[in-house]
Amino acid sequence: MYPKWGSVGLREVRPAPAPRLTSAGLLAASLVLDAFCPPTKRTPETRMPTTGHGRPKWYRVTHPRPFVLAALVSLGTLTLGVRPDTAEAQAITEQQLSMMLVRNAKQLCSAIFVVGRSPEEAMATGDVIRWALLRPDWWDWDEIYTRVDMENKRVTLARYPAPPRSAVFNGRQGCSMLPAGEDEVFFEPTDATPQLPPADHTPWPMGDVTAGQKVRGVNQAAVEAVLDAAYEDNDPERGERGWVVLHDGVIVAERYASGYDMHTRNLSFSAGKSIQSTLVGILVHDGHLDVNDPAPISEWEAPDARSLITIKNLLQMASGLDCNNFGLTHPLHFTPENHHSIGYNDGVDAFQASVAPTLRFVPGTVNRYRNCDMLAVGGIVRETVEREYDIDYLAFPQRALFDRIGARDFIIEPDPYGNFLLNGHNYGTTRDWARFGLLYQQDGVFNGERILAEGWADFVSTPSDANPGYGAFFWLATDEDKRPRDAFWASGSEGQQIVVLPSHGVVIARNAWSPTNSGSVFDGFVAEIADAVVGTESDCRSSGWRDYGFEGESQCLVYLEHRE
Repeated sequence: MYPKWGSVGLREVRPAPAPRLTSAGLLAASLVLDAFCPPTKRTPETRMPTTGHGRPKWYRVTHPRPFVLAALVSLGTLTLGVRPDTAEAQAITEQQLSMMLVRNAKQLCSAIFVVGRSPEEAMATGDVIRWALLRPDWWDWDEIYTRVDMENKRVTLARYPAPPRSAVFNGRQGCSMLPAGEDEVFFEPTDATPQLPPADHTPWPMGDVTAGQKVRGVNQAAVEAVLDAAYEDNDPERGERGWVVLHDGVIVAERYASGYDMHTRNLSFSAGKSIQSTLVGILVHDGHLDVNDPAPISEWEAPDARSLITIKNLLQMASGLDCNNFGLTHPLHFTPENHHSIGYNDGVDAFQASVAPTLRFVPGTVNRYRNCDMLAVGGIVRETVEREYDIDYLAFPQRALFDRIGARDFIIEPDPYGNFLLNGHNYGTTRDWARFGLLYQQDGVFNGERILAEGWADFVSTPSDANPGYGAFFWLATDEDKRPRDAFWASGSEGQQIVVLPSHGVVIARNAWSPTNSGSVFDGFVAEIADAVVGTESDCRSSGWRDYGFEGESQCLVYLEHRE
């Protein structure tokens, strides 16, 4: 699809200063965008009522000015140098610019049509301004022509010399990047509307009604104090966005930043990998997969050396594939040779791209955190679902998982070929992530129904041979962590954490954006919440039972006995 990276054959273009647009220039730019990206037919689910004919509305979105970005940097969001002069900026190729355009088009599309923000609001969020902070020498929103088509739910970005690049909204499938020169995705959007009663009339956890649910066994005031500390002087674009803390399935504490609430979908990045693991757990429960079997991928059949890779190897990020990962600011990040990020950076068949690398290590011996492994599992899940179920693949996560745990707001976005990108193109509310964690806290059972294979929670939280801190698309506590030793969690970039503490009956769901409360600070918060759970008989004596929500000492002691 693209020429191979090399020292010749690719035209290098330095960032150009933002041109001044006259009315004629704006019209010309609009016509160019129309020529490359004409309005498309939408599905019934995504079509919006119109009041007349005419061209889609053109937004020249107000972008964050340089002093705003500088302020964010000074607040600690990222440590960056001064933006280099154009003459000193590192060269960017047309290919790299094209990939940056489509990645940012997808992010803006999702912020508007998945999260529900206006174009102007979206442009102020970390989700959208991220690359202006990471690569200011390559990306300046003031140099980008931005078109938001509210009627057809499409975002197009353009900057010479790369062609305009677009992302389009597809209802419950969210936004997808389009390949260069294409106007449509290559899948038929599916109605995956939740088949659940109204949340505001349904008790938690299958709904949102919490009235009458008693908090017992945990010091609620102590948990609230942790959230007070987490949200002190908080800015949701450099800190906390949403927290939900559960104990024994009951909401103990819940907090949101300004502009966020229990209904806000948050970009959750690699926490989606744990959803992928969960889908495998459903297929194993239903008898369609065995994790110890060789990965059923046709390109890897014997005598290919990759035939040695098992499904378990993939789930534990130990396939041994020679999957490149060039970091966010690496010169090769926006190239097809960056296998790890190809699903993020262009509108390609990500499942096909993920299985292309050759074998580098003996499977199961080396843990390397690579999206190739997760996307290869995604291809296995898709083929299994399409072969074994009557449910459409694009509706499968909602029907087989989310409907069964009361989750109404998850959006998993596919590539243009209809492959779910659970490496990071997923959005969920903090409450829905808490429900997800509760499924694991309850050993794969929810609302009285076993959803995951028996023992699946133990499997994903068992250290792999290649890495004691990693299980099966879940991270695990080690001796160096402040967290309880049996803790395991889903984790995503910029601070997404869904922590399960089995021995304490606790789930912590946290959405954030590049928080200062990271690393050992967040670990300390987790440890404090664990310590707030009643643990010994002495906690119940001398009226201590009152702190834990009990009505008497005997009730506290009986609770401890049953818990043990």
